[in-house]
Amino acid sequence: MHVGVALRAALRQWSRAGPQPLALLIDDIDALQGATLLSVLRQLRSGYDERPEGFPHGIALCGARGVRDYRIRSGSTGETITGGSASNISAACLRLGDFDRAEVESLRGQQTAETD
Repeated sequence: MHVGVALRAALRQWSRAGPQPLALLIDDIDALQGATLLSVLRQLRSGYDERPEGFPHGIALCGARGVRDYRIRSGSTGETITGGSASNISAACLRLGDFDRAEVESLRGQQTAETD
């Protein structure tokens, strides 16, 4: 399978396999750079019209920056592509503040209660 469509194909198959719409969180998306990041963003955008049966209903890209803030160099032309034009489907960019100790303990307690 061509590397530029592998993620989209896997997400399509995963979405069709389950009885509920799929929600996907990709953490540390900003660890990807250049052509790899651009490929992932394009594959996510290309599957958007197939949702929710054939693609994740919702996708959250988590990182230190919003995807609109990325500057990506195209390998073929060397031109700069901003994250917004690479993804083109961003509904919102939210900043999640740091958790304090009480919030961490509360979340841990919820997770423990739900998994016991």
